[in-house]
Amino acid sequence: MFLLLFIFAEVLGSIPFIAVMAIQAMRGVHLHYSADNPMDLTGLGISGSFGILLAMMPFVLGFVAFVIFMKPVHQRPFQTLLTGASRFRWNRFGWAALVWFALLSAYSLVAHLTGIETFQWNFNPNGFIGLILVAIVIIPLQTGFEEVLFRGYLMQGFARLTLTRWVPLIVTTLIFGSLHFANPEVKEYGAWMVMPQYLWFGLFFGICTIMDNGLELAWGAHTINNIFGTLFVTQEASAIPTKALFSITKYSPSFDILALVAISAVFIWLAAKRYQWAKFSLLFKRIHLPLTEYNQNEIIAEPEIQPAKSIDSSSY
Repeated sequence: MFLLLFIFAEVLGSIPFIAVMAIQAMRGVHLHYSADNPMDLTGLGISGSFGILLAMMPFVLGFVAFVIFMKPVHQRPFQTLLTGASRFRWNRFGWAALVWFALLSAYSLVAHLTGIETFQWNFNPNGFIGLILVAIVIIPLQTGFEEVLFRGYLMQGFARLTLTRWVPLIVTTLIFGSLHFANPEVKEYGAWMVMPQYLWFGLFFGICTIMDNGLELAWGAHTINNIFGTLFVTQEASAIPTKALFSITKYSPSFDILALVAISAVFIWLAAKRYQWAKFSLLFKRIHLPLTEYNQNEIIAEPEIQPAKSIDSSSY
């Protein structure tokens, strides 16, 4: 499966980028590619929206690879990577997006009113419609690929190997965080200030996935988080440089991580109440596999925790 993901994401996903570079070079455009921020493709003489589209193609094709090859490779439907429910719960996805948007907006307002961070109106109508279309269509696929890979495929795989929930949670959190180490924010503000944010995101999304028996909440929050950073608030060192409505002129990474922990705790509390999660001790309970009832497509949880057997649908 990893070979197929590499072919689709890295090989096929780079073809549009190479093609655009070749076309622009033949047109005599002076090309400038930023190695510090590979997501910034405006140096190719193209619009920011089109640059984001090109930069996101590996994620989009990686998602497509999961959809196409999950059944042939692992003899199980793609949906089993998304949710333990009988069908994908779009209401949870939408709820997560709305709640996380509200929490991000409240955090940004507090940061600005207190002077901890300052925001400057940055609206530019040129190309903003294109940016909206790219954000709405492409970012859900980009975040979907990350969620399916980390909180779906890898988390279920490590759960099957270790028969635990906390080990997959920690391992996928570390992998998810480490892959963001090359982001420009890390270079700008330092790893000790920025990396905890990415690690916390991985832990936060992982907890939501396990406790809610699916990716819907994590995917919804992750999607709106990236859309928020693309359309509404951005900063110069952002991994996805865009002409958002506001730009941060004074940024405090230490406040950011504290605020992130606070609003994610509120999100988890609201989700736990709304969807009647099991006790959080579930995260540390061992997964049992009754050999007499073992089904290749399901890891059966202990009887008392059946309603929240989130990573209990693995065939690895």
